Amino acid sequence: MTEPGFRSPEVSHTTTLFYSSGLMKISIRPIGPLRRHLEGDSKSVEVTLPDGATVADALAAIGIDADAQWNASIKGQLVYKDAEVSDGDDLLVFSPIAGG
Repeated sequence: MTEPGFRSPEVSHTTTLFYSSGLMKISIRPIGPLRRHLEGDSKSVEVTLPDGATVADALAAIGIDADAQWNASIKGQLVYKDAEVSDGDDLLVFSPIAGG
């Protein structure tokens, strides 16, 4: 019980929580025949993937099989299907180049 005239101190505080949503967005830009996996005349598509997703996961999101013939690069570096992608990556995917 409080004494007459006693007033509880006013407490004001703000708590900000920072946490990962567990999701990321990347852009995929297929070139050449692989553009058939995009809708209409689009040149790229943005996909949302879970953290830890790989290049193969990203390509599967637009219907490209990991076992199909393709090359991919992120920031100008060739990457393999098991390479992890990061939030904001721009994944360029293209058919293998052959010649003689």
